[in-house]
Amino acid sequence: MPPTLDASLLDGERVVFSVRLSKWVVAPQFALGCILVALAVSGALQRPSDWWSVLPGLAVVAWLHAWIKHRATELTISNKRVVVKLGFIARKITELPLTKVESIQVEQGILGRVLGYGTVVVGGTGGALAPLQHVAAAVEFRRQFMAAAEAARSRETK
Repeated sequence: MPPTLDASLLDGERVVFSVRLSKWVVAPQFALGCILVALAVSGALQRPSDWWSVLPGLAVVAWLHAWIKHRATELTISNKRVVVKLGFIARKITELPLTKVESIQVEQGILGRVLGYGTVVVGGTGGALAPLQHVAAAVEFRRQFMAAAEAARSRETK
């Protein structure tokens, strides 16, 4: 799925890398939805009643919540800036030019290393952004940022 930054690119700007929250973060909600559907089918087959028909609706709510949670956060690196988008309906968007980002810090626990996600902290000249937890491919995000920042610095010195 293309990053949402594509719609608001500046002249000469292109997306280098984009990530969202890890799908592992929403896996428990997805599993809960599956369990609710299985319970509804099993219960309806054993003792038909209207009560079982509520469970698929709850499953849809769990799946919808998981989808929104996954889609509500996006970190994008372009050849000119880093953009952090938070929220689904009410949005908070933070943009930093690559040359103003001082550091990208990645923290990973054991589970994060195994499943490929981590906490990313973007540090700019005005201070650090709040840590963004459970970011998919956090180490790759840092690597892509370092390459894009180096390319931006080399363009500035020319």
